[in-house]
Amino acid sequence: MKSVLNWILSGFESIVFVRDYPLKSRLSFRDRVSLVINLLIVRSQFWKARTSEIRALICTPTDERVLVPVLFKLLEKPTLKVTAVIPSTLNPQLKQQLRDAGCQVKEQLSDILMPCLHPEQTLGLFCLDHRFFYTAHARGVDAAETLKQFGVKTASIQHGGTRQDSVQGLASTTSERLLVWGERVYRELIHQYEVPSERIQLVGNHLHDRILNIDRHQVLEALKQFSPAFWSEVCQKKVILLATCLHTEYRDRPNEAELYTAYMQYLYENLDFSQVCLVIKMHPGDQKDPNLYRASIPESLKQSHSICIIEPQHTQLDVYGLLHLSDVLVTRASTVAEEALLMNKKVIAVDVDASGPASAYHHLEEYGSYKTVYLSAPEALKQAVHAALFEPCPASNSAHFDLEREFTYRLDGNSLQRTVDALLQQLYS
Repeated sequence: MKSVLNWILSGFESIVFVRDYPLKSRLSFRDRVSLVINLLIVRSQFWKARTSEIRALICTPTDERVLVPVLFKLLEKPTLKVTAVIPSTLNPQLKQQLRDAGCQVKEQLSDILMPCLHPEQTLGLFCLDHRFFYTAHARGVDAAETLKQFGVKTASIQHGGTRQDSVQGLASTTSERLLVWGERVYRELIHQYEVPSERIQLVGNHLHDRILNIDRHQVLEALKQFSPAFWSEVCQKKVILLATCLHTEYRDRPNEAELYTAYMQYLYENLDFSQVCLVIKMHPGDQKDPNLYRASIPESLKQSHSICIIEPQHTQLDVYGLLHLSDVLVTRASTVAEEALLMNKKVIAVDVDASGPASAYHHLEEYGSYKTVYLSAPEALKQAVHAALFEPCPASNSAHFDLEREFTYRLDGNSLQRTVDALLQQLYS
């Protein structure tokens, strides 16, 4: 029976759309039925005046973080239709905020394909559509490929930093246009991966627009509201920010969970909490129950007020505000390391061993105070923290680089506007 229904549905698809298309295997039977019905409705409204539209696919917290600010900015254009296709159970409050701002919110994956009937007036917007990471980016890759097959313009916005696999992923972007943040990535895409320069546009990282407007007093007040006891510690001690993740980084190893626990225990055991306090900003993808950051705290520190764990939903204390307060960043392999250097902070990358993910960021040593230590050397972290906090910063090659241009093109507060302008230029060209 199921095969018969599928055969019948494929027949309808071939009539109103096309029998085979890249995204088809990602759609449920229900999604495909909905697609056929919606396409029939659109075809019946051929007389209706068309409005130019940007339609974005938002499936993950990464999509949300990168694309939603762009959508809100696009919504300031009264003559533009903005649609967010959100097939996953992301923040329901955010969905309502988008609706209240005038955004059309669709919740079926097949809705991303509606522009195929009128390709000349729509732009498909993506973040995760890299063929190099197909397993994780499959919905974006197949959706962008299907839109391109019907002549719909497509664009993708950079979401990773300067590590090699991130740039390699960007080079495999399915969308025809790629908006990138800084000159280092722009150079490597062209010279190392032979991406045609006409496909790439430098716009800067729109998330960095916030850096110019950080109010230290407001961040401290938010921290005081969140944890008065920890706020008191911040007022007396040096502040170390831990911004990493406890997922995916060691997924290729048989003892992944044990390594994350060992990682946290290493930090807790080798930081001098008589001199420092540790604020932990959890990654959106980190598991909250159980919370490995909290579960790994040794008995001797369980009553300490020198450790503060901030879960992702507490957006009033974002990583940029916490970086502003901090003296040193501890991470593993994250774009936050680039942002810390951009904000003239010292960075210590901690990893299990030399073959871990931190190896992809050794190039950051060229740009400022950046040091990598491993769990096998307990004294190394103590020495690195002491040097970062209490010793003069040694001479580095950072003077040979314009960090702003390398990482984020221009730190002028206008990257979001440049991003929107680039999308509109592509839409109307």
